[in-house]
This record gives sequence, structure tokens and C-alpha cells, in this order.
Amino acid sequence: IINETDPEWVGSCLDFGNWPPDPPELRYEEITKLAPHAYHAHIKTHAFDGTGEIPACGRTETLRRQMNILQETD
Repeated sequence: IINETDPEWVGSCLDFGNWPPDPPELRYEEITKLAPHAYHAHIKTHAFDGTGEIPACGRTETLRRQMNILQETD
């Protein structure tokens, strides 16, 4: 849909939390497709470790990988 419109007026708000958990690689494939069209990114975490700084439940690496995809996009 985005490719069929005017990129000056249509883009995506890339929400890293709205992907199915399985299979994990699907999340990264879809983020890679949408990243070139992203005008905004939305990242939310609901669990933190004891310091309140690092996402708990193994999400740190997931968020890092997602941010890398976004940063590597032209």
C-alpha cells in the first residue's frame, strides 16, 4: 500500500511491540520491510530489571536488533 502512494504524504509508524512472537525471524523481516518508510518509531517496554534501566525477560537483545535495523535503513 505504501509503495502505491506518494511517499511525501504516506509512511509508517514503526511499532516494535506489535509483532507476533513466533516465529521470531518474522518480526525482523517485517521491520526490515517497513523501516525505509518509517516516519516515526514506537518502542515500549513493560518490564524492567531491578535497576529500572534494562528491559527484562530477554528483550534487550530484541530491542537492540530492531534499532539496528532502523539505523541501517536509508
